[in-house]
Amino acid sequence: ARYGKLPLARCLQPAIGYARDGFPVSKRLARWIAEAKDDLKRDPASAALFLRGESTIKNPALARTLQAFADKGRSGFYEGEVAADLAKLGGFFNAKDLAAQDARWGEPIKGTYKGVTIYETPPPTQGFTVLEMLNLIEPLELGPYQGPDQAHLLVQAKQIAYHDREGQLADPRFADVPVVKLTSKPYADQRRELIDPKRALPWDKVPSYGSLTGDTVYVAAVDAEGNAASLIFSLYGVFGSCITSAETGVVLQNRSAYFSLDPKHPNRLEPGKTPLHTLIASMAFKKEKLWAVLGCMGADGQPQIHLQAYVAMIDYGRDIQEAVGGPRWLSGRFALGEARDTLHIEARFPRATIEELERRGHLVERWGDYSELAGHAHGITIADNGELIGGFDPRSDGAAIGY
Repeated sequence: ARYGKLPLARCLQPAIGYARDGFPVSKRLARWIAEAKDDLKRDPASAALFLRGESTIKNPALARTLQAFADKGRSGFYEGEVAADLAKLGGFFNAKDLAAQDARWGEPIKGTYKGVTIYETPPPTQGFTVLEMLNLIEPLELGPYQGPDQAHLLVQAKQIAYHDREGQLADPRFADVPVVKLTSKPYADQRRELIDPKRALPWDKVPSYGSLTGDTVYVAAVDAEGNAASLIFSLYGVFGSCITSAETGVVLQNRSAYFSLDPKHPNRLEPGKTPLHTLIASMAFKKEKLWAVLGCMGADGQPQIHLQAYVAMIDYGRDIQEAVGGPRWLSGRFALGEARDTLHIEARFPRATIEELERRGHLVERWGDYSELAGHAHGITIADNGELIGGFDPRSDGAAIGY
């Protein structure tokens, strides 16, 4: 391993134990199982695993698979019996594809916002949109915390950055993704002219960059030596594809749903290609010292959650718990038939803020006080004296733990 001191086998032991002996079904997991019941029923192995109606879930097949991974490393999963069984499930992959799978080291991308250096994950993830949105709002007066100006301006920055994402983001091995330009201050200066301080910016009124030339888990960790990890992984949809290998206990993901079927689009479906990816993880530094580790689940909402959390901490001096637990809005479509610029907003926002956003032309859809659809965010900040402060999202089953 390039980083870390513990062997893989030891790191996997807790997961092996939970798979073998079972883990409790939380209220949220029970609700997700109920909502996905029809899809899970279509696959016998998924139904047997998730629809037993018991208070714990055991997956002994997955325990055996993880033990093989612990004993043999990469070959214990991507080759041999495990790979052969996964290939039997069908789909557009076979055992040779699994054997050829590789993980790639990538350099994070970075930007600055009011003296803070912020790192995000590179393409094909949507990390650049966080940096672009921060550039767009940096010189603007955002007004009071949770006021209408703050939400109004941030939503417009989202509309602009997401238009750039839709037209440009793809696997950089297959397409030229102009990240340097998209995250530059001069580019933000040009795009900022689209922002109207008094009226909402409809999705279909945002000009594109130019011609073409959210079942997720996040973990933030900082140790006594100052090492930090910002880790995110996902099956994409709830229970991924809802297809489970009975022999291995592995649930297959459905991330390829993010490919474009437009043959001219840089994110078009191609062999060996990674689709546009919503998963992003972040770190931030003040004066070259680690200050924050931040991440969340939420698919398209992830950059918007990063944006709101960083603005809460940097512009308004909120701590990490307030930043990830406070009321949240997300702009975009959450159901078929909704407009792409629907503004979903939690009811904990001041009523005056919500009503003013409606007056400015936002298509407001009101959520409850704590909406599952608003994503789950977690983070850690490091004070000047080295004190670690953890924040967890009350919408989630997560926790902030120190030991």
